Amino acid sequence: MSWKDRLERASVGGVPFHVDVRTREGGRRAVVHEFPHRDVPLTEDLGRRAGVVTVRGYTIGDDYDLELTALEAVCNGPGPLLLIMPRQGAQLVVCDLIAATETRVDGGYGVADMTFFEAGAAVPGGVPAALPVLVGAAVAVGVAARSALAGLGARF
Repeated sequence: MSWKDRLERASVGGVPFHVDVRTREGGRRAVVHEFPHRDVPLTEDLGRRAGVVTVRGYTIGDDYDLELTALEAVCNGPGPLLLIMPRQGAQLVVCDLIAATETRVDGGYGVADMTFFEAGAAVPGGVPAALPVLVGAAVAVGVAARSALAGLGARF
């Protein structure tokens, strides 16, 4: 079985399109600390960088305009989308950008430049749910510190 036999049809959110160019970005998140009078930096590895996929897709044929409009609609909608690329298979993504282009010269043909971020996982409990707990803990620490300092004779 050759690579051509393993290709899938490209789509995002169930809307099919053809692929002209696809670029994947990745790597590591790092913070580099440079110190005075030292020739060697300290680099902290903060984990894997969120994946970014940039796609130049196109629609072609009698219904190219309807397909291009459908791509715009799905990319402008809320929530994560299932992105299927011919060689990479399926991935859950969020559409960051879509730029749709049509020209008079290229009738029956539309281009969609799209940028996707990997959807990732939700934060357990969510940040808004944790906020009251954090505020309550901070208040409790402040009260305890004030009480301890008052016991030492500190006045406020």
